[in-house]
Amino acid sequence: MIKRRTLIHAFGAVGGATVIAGCSGAESTDSSEAEAESEPPEEVQTQDQEQDQEQDTQQANALPNITVGSINLTYGFSSGLRARIQLTNEAEEETQSVYTQIEAYGDDGSIGSDSTWEDLAAGFSSEVDLNIESIGSLSDYDIDDVTEFVITGRLRGGESETIETFSGEALRERVDE
Repeated sequence: MIKRRTLIHAFGAVGGATVIAGCSGAESTDSSEAEAESEPPEEVQTQDQEQDQEQDTQQANALPNITVGSINLTYGFSSGLRARIQLTNEAEEETQSVYTQIEAYGDDGSIGSDSTWEDLAAGFSSEVDLNIESIGSLSDYDIDDVTEFVITGRLRGGESETIETFSGEALRERVDE
C-alpha cells in the first residue's frame, strides 16, 4: 500500500500530476496542458496589458512630468461637492503651471464647475482644492442630480486632457467612503 507521504513526495519531485496505476481512474495529463488550462489565453493577457499601457500613456501625455496622486471627494449639504487632488511635479528643474478643473453634469448639461492654476516647483507636491457650491442640499442641485463628474487638467500652453471621469453612481459611492 502506498503511504500518503510517499505519494506527496513523488508528486513534488515530478512537478506535475502523478498517476499511479490502479489508484486512479483518471487518464494522465501532461503538466503543460494543465498549466495552459489554468491560465487565460495569451490573447486576453496581451489585451489587458495593452489597455493598462494605454491608460498609463494617456495620463502621462495629459500632464507631462506631473503625477496625479490621491483624489479625495467630499460632500457637505451646505458646502457643496469638494475635490482635493494631489499633484506632484516630477521634473528635475522646471516649475510647471498646472490648470485643474472639476465639472459636474446632470441631465440638462453642466450643473457646476470650479478650476484653478497651481505653480508646482520641480520635485514638489501640492494639493489642489476645488469646490462646486451649486451642488448641495441647500443649493440649486443635490448630489443625486449628478450624472457625470469630470476632472481635467492641462499645462500652460497645452490642451486640456481628462484626468478622471466618474459616473454619478461612482461619485456617490466614492463620496460615501
